[in-house]
Amino acid sequence: MNKSIDAIGLKADEHYNDDSHLNYQGSCVFSSYLGSYIKDNYVIEDHRGDAEYETWDAFSDRVEEANVDVLSGE
Repeated sequence: MNKSIDAIGLKADEHYNDDSHLNYQGSCVFSSYLGSYIKDNYVIEDHRGDAEYETWDAFSDRVEEANVDVLSGE
């Protein structure tokens, strides 16, 4: 992905902690790009709400709540 920095939208002065590690904002930009890339190029079955993936749904909810707390400054 280092050759795709411009396409991803990463900016050295905004998205990096140092020469090679993303900060929180950079990781969000990269994750969004990667998610879109996977969605556009692969067929992945959606298991949200599937009883066999119940623990994944619960973990995902906790992560989302934590992200909201971080972004809101709580």
